[in-house]
Amino acid sequence: MNVSAAKELQLSGKEYVLAIVPVPARKAVAAALSDNSIHLVSLDLSHSTKIVDKSHERIVGMKNFDESTVMTWGNDGVKLWDLREQNSDSNKPLLWMKQGTLGPIVSCDFRDNIVVGGSELVGTDAGICLWDVTKPKADGMPFIEFPDVHNDDVTELRFHPTRENIVVSGSTDGLVNVYDIKETDQDEVVKQVFNHDSSIHFAGFTSANRVYVISHMETLSIYEMDFEKDDYVSREPLEFGDVRQKFGCEYVADIVPGYVISGSNNADTYAPGQVQLLPFRNETVTHENEAAGVVTLNEAHGTEVVRTVYLDAANDAVYTGGEDGYIRLWNVPDLQLGFGDFMTNEDTEMGGSDEGWQEVTPKKDKKDKKDMEDKKDKKDKKDKKEDKDKKEKREKREKKEKRKKEKEEADKKDKKKKEKKDKKDKKDKKEERFAPY
Repeated sequence: MNVSAAKELQLSGKEYVLAIVPVPARKAVAAALSDNSIHLVSLDLSHSTKIVDKSHERIVGMKNFDESTVMTWGNDGVKLWDLREQNSDSNKPLLWMKQGTLGPIVSCDFRDNIVVGGSELVGTDAGICLWDVTKPKADGMPFIEFPDVHNDDVTELRFHPTRENIVVSGSTDGLVNVYDIKETDQDEVVKQVFNHDSSIHFAGFTSANRVYVISHMETLSIYEMDFEKDDYVSREPLEFGDVRQKFGCEYVADIVPGYVISGSNNADTYAPGQVQLLPFRNETVTHENEAAGVVTLNEAHGTEVVRTVYLDAANDAVYTGGEDGYIRLWNVPDLQLGFGDFMTNEDTEMGGSDEGWQEVTPKKDKKDKKDMEDKKDKKDKKDKKEDKDKKEKREKREKKEKRKKEKEEADKKDKKKKEKKDKKDKKDKKEERFAPY
């Protein structure tokens, strides 16, 4: 499906639109700009109001917190803003959560009353911290910090959709950590680590025990979270590799339940300004242009990068914001949100449920289990064959080295014998030469 923009609104001539989130109580969306301002924009893009002039010294991101509140984060912590007021000249947040001993907050998420923030690298460590918005400290500090869970900036944080104590983080150190935040010990809070071998851009959950990860180099993989199983076996991830050539794009703008959102802004490589919503369901990404479900937003933001995409399925609408300072509205019917029906029996064994999931239900999937077992058997056989081949090569090498050593020793003995014989012959000749007549 090819779609052209229905409406557009320029919020700035020189600032980027960093985030667009819904504000249901105002029947509007909120937009965060790179000049640290927050704008309230009508759903039809007919008008906008700057509602916060300066949210942070340096804003990084924004999320919808509830019907009328948005959450922002940046160099000075995390803030909640009540957008029910028409203007906010005082720039006073509803709640200001400070990062304690950690560096600037560069990633953030929340579930119910708990907010988790991830920091920039300070010294040799980067960490996460947690606040309880119902029991804020007077000084705004977190109720707990884990200061050295990563070795570089924590670029992504996501709560598990159904388990309030499980969180994943991604970092530019290439690692994705799985946490149980009920733990209070630094050495116990990290339960599982995935090494993606490349700086992490996005990470999140596709099902109760599967984690998707995409790097700043646009490599996509899905890992299995199975640290709680008694029969724990480390399984190989499902790897998509570098998606740019496969998807015909230059970058991934975002991953949302049901879609990978790709973008292109270089006329020399792909269609400039093209943004595509690629269906991402059942661990498969549909990316052929004419395939069912693929949505192409034509000339989205020209040669400028798309920074944010908000899918409003209830109103058949997609909002995009870019580095050109524009918000654009696209009418897209039948948006299918949700990662698909592949929440297997292994998912439910972890204690997850389908509550809160869109189009995801617990299901006993024997085929998935059999495929996983077959894959494990193949890997075991391959490992055994590799071990056998290595052993045979080692034995051949050892035999060859042994023969070489024996030959060297034999040659050495022969040389000594020859030297001894030559010495004796020389002596005999000398004695014969000077023998009396």
